[in-house]
Amino acid sequence: MIAITALLARLAPAALLASAPLLVMGWILPVLSVTSFWVARVEHSIVGSLGVLIGDGEWLLVLAIGGFAVLFPAAKILIGVWAWLRPRSAAGALKLAHSVSKWSMLDVFVIALVVMTAKSSVVADAAVGAGAWCFAGAAIAATLALAGLAKRQEL
Repeated sequence: MIAITALLARLAPAALLASAPLLVMGWILPVLSVTSFWVARVEHSIVGSLGVLIGDGEWLLVLAIGGFAVLFPAAKILIGVWAWLRPRSAAGALKLAHSVSKWSMLDVFVIALVVMTAKSSVVADAAVGAGAWCFAGAAIAATLALAGLAKRQEL
């Protein structure tokens, strides 16, 4: 167990550096492809979906998706960078970010529910896009980085 903790603490900066580009790709690449009536195929990205929701005036959804998919993951990475560069001053923020990091996978769960629902339909089909995989990778990498940075402070 000690060896795993030490490895996690050692790899934290690499996981943190990997999480940022993965997150950006998760925002701009399609997270979901929906095919209707076996002909029309539409791909949805997080950024594109936010634009559509803003245009439609769906502010509650904009706040929810923007918060969970954009602001919160970006804040986790920024807190990780802060904790990496200035560990003593970021201790409280690091503990808070690490404790609530389980919510990072909420969007991936919602995408999985949409895919499952569409696959049960006769007239539509859905598939997970590369953006969802990048987003999930960013969430996992950031969570591991925060855990490793927290362990560094304990060592």
